[in-house]
Amino acid sequence: METNVIYKYRTPGASPSNDTTITTKALDLTPNEVLIATHPVGELVTLQGDDPEEYGEDPKEYVVLNRIPLLTQIGESGYLLSMLLVVVTDPGE
Repeated sequence: METNVIYKYRTPGASPSNDTTITTKALDLTPNEVLIATHPVGELVTLQGDDPEEYGEDPKEYVVLNRIPLLTQIGESGYLLSMLLVVVTDPGE
């Protein structure tokens, strides 16, 4: 099962409403594996932005600020991880 991980960039000092999408990756892992394996808060990650005009041609290093799992209810008692938002910013901020 594929789970989408959406990487959002937050300018240092900006509010969450100004986050912009850097890139999206589809991971072929179970929801639990996605939550365990995908970038804990404070980790440095290197990402290649989808928009070279916005994020440059080369991969750039970011630090993870937050991870937000988005769940979809399945039936009355179950949930499915729909996607995982990973909010990043510039290192040292």
